[in-house]
Parts: sequence; C-alpha cells; structure tokens
Amino acid sequence: MRKLRESIRNDPQKYEEQKRKERERYYARKKAGKIKGIHEMGNRDQRKVRKSWRERSKKYCLKKKCNKKLEDNTPYTNPVPGPSRDNTICRSPQLEVGKRKRRKNTQHLKNEMNKLKKQLQNAMTHICKYRQKLHRLKKNNRNSPRKKVSRLLTGNTVSPIVRKKLLFSEVIAAQIKENFNKGKHHINKRRIATSVSGKIVKKYRYLHYMKKILSKRTLEPRRNLKEKMQARKSIEAMKVLVSNFLQVDESSRLCPGKKDTVTLKKCKQQKRLLNDSLENLHKKFLHHYPQCKISYSVFCKLRPFWVLIPKARDRDTCLCITHENMALIVAALKRKGIIKENTPDEVCKALCCEGAYFREDCLIRSCNDCQ
Repeated sequence: MRKLRESIRNDPQKYEEQKRKERERYYARKKAGKIKGIHEMGNRDQRKVRKSWRERSKKYCLKKKCNKKLEDNTPYTNPVPGPSRDNTICRSPQLEVGKRKRRKNTQHLKNEMNKLKKQLQNAMTHICKYRQKLHRLKKNNRNSPRKKVSRLLTGNTVSPIVRKKLLFSEVIAAQIKENFNKGKHHINKRRIATSVSGKIVKKYRYLHYMKKILSKRTLEPRRNLKEKMQARKSIEAMKVLVSNFLQVDESSRLCPGKKDTVTLKKCKQQKRLLNDSLENLHKKFLHHYPQCKISYSVFCKLRPFWVLIPKARDRDTCLCITHENMALIVAALKRKGIIKENTPDEVCKALCCEGAYFREDCLIRSCNDCQ
C-alpha cells in the first residue's frame, strides 16, 4: 500500500486524478450532511475544531522550522552521479545529540524511580514491624485489676479481706467500663450510667471517680421535653423583647435610603443604626425590664441582624457641633482621670437629681436638692 501511494505521488497525472476524486468525495459527503462546516456546528464543536486547527498549524510550523534548521546545518555538496538518492534520510548532528540526552535522562529517571520504590518498600516493612511491636507491648502492659491493686498496696501490709474488697471494686469498675464501651446506642450507655450513679454516689462525692470510668455527658441529668419547651419559649420571648427595645427610636434610628437594606437568609430588612453603645443599651434594658435577667453577651447575641453598630461610612449627615464638643470634653476628662463618667448622659445623671436629671431646674443648676 505504501509503495502504491509513492508511485501515485511520483506520477503527476495519477496524483491529480486522485486529488480530484478526493474532492468529489468530500463535496458529496458534505452535500449528504456527513461533514458540517464550522458555522453549522455548535459552540462546543467549534471550539474543538479550532483547537485541532491550532495544533495542526503548530505542528506544521514546527516541522517547517526543523526542516529549515536541517537545511542550514547540512553542508552543500555537488550531486554525485549514480543511483537516485531521493529516499535517503538526512540526520542532523543536533538531532542525534538530543536523542542521546533523552535516552540518558530517561535511564536516570528510571534508576531513581527504582531506588525510591526500594526505599518505600523498606519503610513499609519497618512500619509493619514497629506496629506489631507496639501492639504486643500494649497487650502485655495492659493494667488488670489485680495489677492495679498490687501496685496500690506496694509497701503496705493489709489484711486479705481489705485486699479482696479493693480487688472487688477494681473488678466492678473494669466491668462497668467494658460494658459501657461495648454499648453501641446512646440509650444503653445512659442506662448503665444511671444504674451506677445516684444519691449515694453524690453523697460520698465519688461522682468525679465515675466520670473517669463513664463519659461526662451520660452522667449529666437530662432535661425532659417540657423543660426544653419552656426554656425555648423564654428565649424566644427574650429575643422579642430585645428586638423591640433596640428598634425603638430612642435606641436606634432608621436609615432613610432605598439601598440601606440588609438581607439574611432571604429576609430583607431596612437598616437601623444604634444611637448608643451596646453596653449602655444593655443597662437601659435592665432598667426598663427589671424582671428580665440577661447578661451582656446574650443581649449582644439577641440583637437583630438589621440593627447595626454605626461606622463612619454609614453617616450621611453632619454631627451637631455643640453635642460633639461636649462629648469630646467628657472623653478627654475621663482620659486624664479627672472624672469617672464616659458620656454626657452619665455626667448629667451624676450631677442632677436621681431619676429626674432631665428636669430644667437641675440642668440650669437652680434646683435646691442637687445644687
């Protein structure tokens, strides 16, 4: 087949006839729809075809470049009369050097790979050996109840009855621990824990010893469903109280902008900025709701996500010069240690009558009680 193709290529008429047949076959297949043009394909097929074009073009340019180098590096010689030398293959010295380097690098990498394989095999052998050794050591050094009692009574002379009772306690503890570890379900483990813990264990303060044998979680008393529901309801009620308190205009102000919104879990709300620090608002909340006992950390956690702590970039209006100057003066006095109050409100509360520091007589210093 190869000789036939070479004979066709060497004969110009046969070569032209073959190309004509190939063109006719190509157009017939294209007309039948077996071959699609680039504009008739989808986006994915277009990318695939263009990628193959780029690869072929790159391969062709590389081949052309190599042939040019071969021609440049081959010395010119006059043709020697004799048989045809068209089929002889010309090899450049650079090509031979490259092949030798490639063979050398391949052999070096193979040797290194075999060396690493041997090292890995030796390491795995050592790991298996030491793992088995560790298993044997753990098996032999396992503390039995009798060994624990003997170690505990080393150098002490006790009666056989005391030794027996100590051994009995260690045996019972080991058996409880084994049954507890074998229990697959949490209910079984809790049953074991409740059977060995009670008022007597608490009375003699041996609950900490039971926690070493059993898990701490199983020894803790479980709250029933009613208690859980009550706790959940109280938390929800507290959350509503904190949310309503922080959304009052005295505690926070509403942002007027259309884009001043916050979204969390597909819940979109208008932003509100706090008028005071959370610490002061917590104190006000406790003053307004004395029946609610809530810590500062829980108060901060129950803050709604759309009620934000104000920052400089959130401000779109100017501050009042009079009020800000007063706040800066109070902050400077606090920093120097002259006063203990942090804000102007705290200063007014300290100077004026208790519970009535917004009264005009107190503020203009004409009140007889706080003068």
